[in-house]
Amino acid sequence: MIIKTQKDFDTLADANGNVCCTEALDIRCDISARGYISTRGDISAGGNISARGDISARCGISTGGYISTRGDVVTVGFLFWPHAAPPQIEGRIWCKSMVPPEWQREYWGRRTCILMDGCYDKIIPRVLQNLDTMLLDPKWTETERMMLESFRNFDAEPPDWAKKLLTKNRKNEEATS
Repeated sequence: MIIKTQKDFDTLADANGNVCCTEALDIRCDISARGYISTRGDISAGGNISARGDISARCGISTGGYISTRGDVVTVGFLFWPHAAPPQIEGRIWCKSMVPPEWQREYWGRRTCILMDGCYDKIIPRVLQNLDTMLLDPKWTETERMMLESFRNFDAEPPDWAKKLLTKNRKNEEATS
């Protein structure tokens, strides 16, 4: 579903400002939700994503802007993060791995001294082989360290709190579809 304006996004919200969507959201503007945002597909945003509640996606989250929420953020897929600063999340975050977009792979290759070609399903295991040693180096910024540490989630099951959030949001999606 393509969202071009905040008004388009607002039409998806219920009376409490919550947005439940059974398909991917292709957001081409900044958006702000009074409640939570939940989708069975990807959340792809060219702008900022702001929510007072939780943000969850069954696939992945990609944004050209920032993520800002008072709640938790969960995605079973990758969280693509192109920024020097970490996301503004007051709650918890869990994702398969927080990865740089493709156009930043050369930079990350230089920083990690690891070949960054191919898909992330092939890259992350190469990084994991050296992760503990890499993290001993004080050169990493807060965001780089956060992203590298998230690679440990690559083959992991979401923690209980994240599973509960995904289950709760799935029930909400089913109720609105």
